[in-house]
Amino acid sequence: MTADFPQAERLLLTPDEAAATCGLCPKTLRLAVLRGELRAVQIGRRCVRFSPQDLRAWIETLKAQGVKA
Repeated sequence: MTADFPQAERLLLTPDEAAATCGLCPKTLRLAVLRGELRAVQIGRRCVRFSPQDLRAWIETLKAQGVKA
């Protein structure tokens, strides 16, 4: 017997995956992190990841401010 489970949401996304999910370029996400608008998870010295929840919150903030991404 097999059960059909919905695909689990990934906990962290690479910058390229996060950008593709949002329909933006990775540079836009990097700039948002540098400006303190978007949280990123730093793993080691060079590894950066984004949580889907943080991406959603950032986009909702942009919508509320009327800013086009």
